[in-house]
Amino acid sequence: MDVMQQRPYYLTWRPSTFLGRVFALAFALSLFAVLLVVSVAAVFLTLVALAVYVGYGWYRSWRFRRTGITNITRHPDGGLVIDVVPERETVDRRR
Repeated sequence: MDVMQQRPYYLTWRPSTFLGRVFALAFALSLFAVLLVVSVAAVFLTLVALAVYVGYGWYRSWRFRRTGITNITRHPDGGLVIDVVPERETVDRRR
């Protein structure tokens, strides 16, 4: 028989007994469960990372607004000039 006329070889496994089919189904379901757990964990970690990123950006902007810094420029001789507005009177709401 010529090589070009041979049927392609596929690796297949078909359980012939009932117990083999039960084991095959259990194996397939366990693989599906592992895939599901891994994908849910990946989505959860992505959401946590996004929340931390957004929260840290919000915290930095809040801290920047809280300091009262209005303008940062470069000094001609080198360095930075930070223009700071005097702190406003804060209202103590605990009273």
